[in-house]
Amino acid sequence: MFTSMDVYDAASVIGHECQLIVSQYGPEIVQGLMPKVISMLEELENCAVYCEKEKDEIIRLQQMTEELRQDCRSQAALKEKCDQNLEQLEQSWYCETQKLLDEVTSLEEENNRLAHQLASEVSADADAAAADSSDPGIDSDTTSRAKPGVSSVLRAAVEGKTETVSTAMQVAAKAMTDKLQTPQPGILPIDMISSVLSETEERLQMSEQESKRSVCVYKPVK
Repeated sequence: MFTSMDVYDAASVIGHECQLIVSQYGPEIVQGLMPKVISMLEELENCAVYCEKEKDEIIRLQQMTEELRQDCRSQAALKEKCDQNLEQLEQSWYCETQKLLDEVTSLEEENNRLAHQLASEVSADADAAAADSSDPGIDSDTTSRAKPGVSSVLRAAVEGKTETVSTAMQVAAKAMTDKLQTPQPGILPIDMISSVLSETEERLQMSEQESKRSVCVYKPVK
């Protein structure tokens, strides 16, 4: 490309040639030609400077274009990566939602099963309670099941098993209390049974103390 330095070199060559012509033929022969040559050289210099500026601008625009293309490629790669991440998130969300729906369905089925089981048990308990209330032998059965508790207390006291007396009494009292929560005709009140059990326990404690005294009195001397 023709630059301003090239214009200066051309002007120097043209001036040297003009000097040769002037030295041989005189200044009159180039007097009308020199202003035109100088004007053309100035125009040529302006064009060269303009071309250099345009060349720099073209280089700058090319660099900017390359940067924009690089940015576009980066944005495209980022968009593709974001799309992939979004797709993975949607897939994970779908799987998690499906899993939760399955768990909800399983819990609803378990809830229904437990509700039916509870209803069946309540119905069976109601039928059993109705059958027990209509059975005339329930009083004797309750009394017969309460007697082994008292007899176990007496047996433990007679055999000297003092550690089990209190426990047996508590078990017997609890059994009698549980069976006689609902008052029924022909059955002793709970207060009366409790007083009888308390009196029996006091007598057993007194018997236990007397047994201990007897053991101490007849203890052989070593």
